[in-house]
This record gives sequence, structure tokens and C-alpha cells, in this order.
Amino acid sequence: IRADPVIPVLALDDPAEGAGFLCTRLGFSADPADPQLLRFGTQALRLVHAGQPVQGLIDLPFDHLALRVPDPDAAQSRAMALGARMHPAFTPDGPREIAEFGPVGVRFVFFQGPEGWPFEFVAPRNAPPGLPGHDHFGLRSLPLAPAESHLAEMGATLQSRHSLHGPDAAVSVTFLQLGAAVFELFDEPASQPPVQGKGWVGFLR
Repeated sequence: IRADPVIPVLALDDPAEGAGFLCTRLGFSADPADPQLLRFGTQALRLVHAGQPVQGLIDLPFDHLALRVPDPDAAQSRAMALGARMHPAFTPDGPREIAEFGPVGVRFVFFQGPEGWPFEFVAPRNAPPGLPGHDHFGLRSLPLAPAESHLAEMGATLQSRHSLHGPDAAVSVTFLQLGAAVFELFDEPASQPPVQGKGWVGFLR
């Protein structure tokens, strides 16, 4: 379905347990030939052992994977019934909205994925949701310029820029398009200290 796939890489202490979590609670399915390659509609996801070298890895300050769903509220109810939990740093009280994103705004909810790493389910407000799967990759970068330059060198083009009200200061957000993939860059401080070699470690193309 996607002409130019970009596959995020999630490094875990126990990839097999992480795959089970994602398949039973968040709606992923495992590739029969490769149980650490998971799919959610149009989006693939590679799981690896923490500290394992990954050939061809594109190292970017990746923060979260955002998945397009028809209805974030329904996705929340379904995932929580299966044992998933909302992410306390993003949407502790349930789905939220950002009116500035896209022509009609978006509604979204974050879950704690395997070992606590964040996953977002998102949909446009009052608009056809499109194919389930890839929506965007969230990159947390202070400042934005290095990550934006890296993506531009890879061929990404600017979609839009925004300034949102944050709890302490305005948050700058830039959306870039790379083939069929969308990258959301934002300059909020990290919600938790980065862990070397664990979590969202980069991308494969």
C-alpha cells in the first residue's frame, strides 16, 4: 500500500513479550515469517533487543509512533478493555484534540506500549479517516533545526509549521513529508530521561 515504507525500530529488553503486548492489546499482527516484524494496517514496526546493532538504522530523536484509526475514542475503549493503559505524560484523562493540525484538526489518545514506550492513536476530526495504519512519526528535538535538516537531506519536504500553547511555553511543531511518511517534529522537553540503546531508536528504509 505504501510506495516508500519507513519502519520505526523499538528496542526492548524482551522483544517477544513486547510483540505479545502489541498484538493482544493494541491491535498489531505479527508477520508469520518474522515474529518481531509487526504490522498495523499500512504501518510496519521492527522490534529488536535493547543494545542490538541494527544494520541500516537512521538515528533520529524518535519519540512516538502515531497510528491512524477510524475513532480514537473507540480505540481507547477497546484497548483498555484488553489491558492497555493511557500514557500519563500525554493523555492521562483520555482523548484530546488539536484544532491547528490539518484542515479540520485531530483527535488523539496515547497509550503506554511495551516497557512504557508511547503509542498514539489519531484521527482527523469530522472527516473520513483514510486507511488505518501510518499517520506520523513524532520526533522530539531541542532545537528543531538538526532533525529538520537531517530529514531535508533525506528528501523530506515541509508540510506546515505551528506554534501551540504549552504548559510552560509555546511549543514549535513542524510537519515534514518523506515519500508516504509524515514526520512531526516538536521542541517540548522530554517527558522522561532518554535511555541509551532502549526505546524508539530510529528508522529503517
